[in-house]
Amino acid sequence: MCIGSVAAAIPPVTAASAEAVAQRPSMPVPESDAQDGDASMDIVDRLNVQAKHLAAKTIGVPGDEHYACLQMVKQGATVFKHRIWPLMYIYWAYTVYGILTGPSLAFALGAFVLTYLYIDLYGAVLHIVLDNPNFLKLPLIGEACLEFQFHHIIPHEITVREFRHIAADLNGIIGLEYGVNLILFNGLTDPAYRCVACCAVLNAYLGQLAHRQAHMRPEKRDAVVAVLQDLGLMVTPDTHRRHHKTYDQGFPILSGWSDAPVTFLYQYVVPSQWVWLAMFVLLTFGGIAGLIRLYLPLAAWALEEGGLEGAIRGWAKSSML
Repeated sequence: MCIGSVAAAIPPVTAASAEAVAQRPSMPVPESDAQDGDASMDIVDRLNVQAKHLAAKTIGVPGDEHYACLQMVKQGATVFKHRIWPLMYIYWAYTVYGILTGPSLAFALGAFVLTYLYIDLYGAVLHIVLDNPNFLKLPLIGEACLEFQFHHIIPHEITVREFRHIAADLNGIIGLEYGVNLILFNGLTDPAYRCVACCAVLNAYLGQLAHRQAHMRPEKRDAVVAVLQDLGLMVTPDTHRRHHKTYDQGFPILSGWSDAPVTFLYQYVVPSQWVWLAMFVLLTFGGIAGLIRLYLPLAAWALEEGGLEGAIRGWAKSSML
């Protein structure tokens, strides 16, 4: 099943719908039209106004890739949400704390690299699931599916919102990951486990940054990010642009290393949407735990006393002498 398709139960387009097709607004929405509503309104409210206008102006054409999410907005669903800023800042603070209290600098660096690779893969699987219109009404993930799929209609929403908005979109999944890995898997008391989990969260936020920057015009793109894109360390605009053309490739949003294997699996090996959903659930609840089991034996040499904050204090002390 192609991610851009709608449920099989929706009837095909008929000749009678040709006029409706001609009257539909242009999609995706051009960047020049990426904002709507009163200029004094909050950007999230303005985007929601535009989403409602688009849904109202679009005559229902079963078979269109955006039909399902537009119908939900017509029925009163809200696409873009106001996030809880204090919660996000708590996550940020705890992420820094978890990395600084890791066993050692070497351990933290290794954990960062490993989770950097993992989050690119996990993000691709998450992207496949949340892009699926058949999952729009599933509990727990339905709202996220709606926002993900409306990003295809208004792709520049990610550039007109501040980065803190994009980062706070992860509040739910970050809370779930911290709950699973810190409480269920003893990460609260195990500094090594906590460090790996926090490195994974840091890379999740970097993925949001990379995704946003991939949509930026060249003149607005951060210079450091542009260098990282050229080095292949952050997903390039060209790689991500392929996703917005066909929705069946270009799923990773961090570095893009997993694009080729994930696209191959998606197109030729694992066509079932339910298998991808199962993979997403499995990785969400057990991915980081499995990663830690893999990493700890490899990083035994780096399990030193003192933690990363000790190394930083030592460096600061020596530099002052």
